[in-house]
Amino acid sequence: MKLRRFDIILLAIAAFFILAGLILAVFVVGHDYIGYTCIFVGVLIILYDYLHRLKCSGHHTKLAMIMRILVSVCLVIGCLYFSFLEILIAKDAKTDEHTTADYIVVLGAGVNGTAPSLSLRNRLEITREYLLSHPETVAVVSGGQGPGEDITEAECMYDWLISNGVDRSRILRETKATTTEENLKFSKEIIESQSDSTNPTVGIVSSEYHIHRAKLLAAQAGYTNVIGIAAPTSYFTLKINYSIREAFALTHFYVFGN
Repeated sequence: MKLRRFDIILLAIAAFFILAGLILAVFVVGHDYIGYTCIFVGVLIILYDYLHRLKCSGHHTKLAMIMRILVSVCLVIGCLYFSFLEILIAKDAKTDEHTTADYIVVLGAGVNGTAPSLSLRNRLEITREYLLSHPETVAVVSGGQGPGEDITEAECMYDWLISNGVDRSRILRETKATTTEENLKFSKEIIESQSDSTNPTVGIVSSEYHIHRAKLLAAQAGYTNVIGIAAPTSYFTLKINYSIREAFALTHFYVFGN
């Protein structure tokens, strides 16, 4: 099949998307899912061009038409499903302002040595604001120690909050969790051992794109009265990247339940 100018332009665009995707996925921290999306778009362009040339060549015309229909249907369904997930994520990407939490569970994120990562710092700043404006609320900082971390995420959060004006008596530490499910499970045990209420209101502090799934996992863990407290994402491209990742994580939750 002979390449026409239209095909060359399409393939050049595809090559650009694939190259840009590889650079983002491999070399730019926090942009891997944007990179994978660019690679996927590049591959789709190549597939479209191949089917178009197959049809124009006069060979396997029926096969090319069937394949184009199948690809188009899959793309439409995929886009609708992905859009639905992103709407759910965006809908919960905010703080529930109308209810005061008795406890807040601060979900851990990366620690660089002993210092909070950018994502964790954003969560800590919103936690500090919430605690200072809600003086009766108690925080449970939750997170164990991961690779490259000199202390547990809980210890890092505890130290940061104390050094930024929060009374240490209002901070409880959960230092074993390595997943969101464990964050919520172990923190629930701490809250139940401390609370006089049988049904305290619990706020989940996490990054804005993570709140929806965190609420689902909290309900699964047995929380019955939950609100979201959303920490902003520092850069718009990071927000896009992690929102894409979260759509895949939500799909995993719907299929496997975690």
